[in-house]
Amino acid sequence: MIAGYPLPAENGFLHLAVQHLRQQTSAQVALDIVALGGFPAPRAPKHFARRVLVHRPDVVVLQFGSTDASAPLRNAMVLRRLLKKDPHVREKVTPLPPAPVDGWKWKLRSLASELLLVPPLTPLTDYAGAMLDLAWQARSAGSQVVVVSPFVMASGRSNRFARHYSQTLQRRLPVDGNTHFLDAHTLLTAAPRREVLLRDGFHLSPSAHQKVGAALGELLVQTCRK
Repeated sequence: MIAGYPLPAENGFLHLAVQHLRQQTSAQVALDIVALGGFPAPRAPKHFARRVLVHRPDVVVLQFGSTDASAPLRNAMVLRRLLKKDPHVREKVTPLPPAPVDGWKWKLRSLASELLLVPPLTPLTDYAGAMLDLAWQARSAGSQVVVVSPFVMASGRSNRFARHYSQTLQRRLPVDGNTHFLDAHTLLTAAPRREVLLRDGFHLSPSAHQKVGAALGELLVQTCRK
């Protein structure tokens, strides 16, 4: 989603944030997006130096967590045995907004995941450890770090995990002028789910990308002026 998927890249929140930065400052900004689609956070640290830090960025924006915090039905142990599916494989994504029937689908799936006590794809300790590792690597390389929290999700169970993961990140990240945190989960919670999510109840709508892009853009402006 950091690259806007499944929407056009120019509608993605990072592109919008950088556009805001260019408009508000005289900084010459080069943007490199490293999208590790479907990667849970613990798989990222070993790729980080050669995919990101090799560019010697002044600012690194990190966003992982929606995959990690999600508790999809396919991750229920009983369904995994029956369907023999990799829990990280997602269904085909459409850029269309939710239809009225999608709201009922979201509620039914959420209820089922509650009844089956579906766990998140990545345990909180593993997720938080990976994110702190990424932030430490970036800071050690001389970059400022902006960490964007997980986003909202249509499933109530997944959304609670996402909120908890966001709160944990905010508590555990270093509090100093070189590390910054954007609580995108709280930002998006203010709007109805049908306005900030696409039909799958997971990917962000154009409106959500605009909200996150505006907030991230202003944070980048503050970061670059320091």
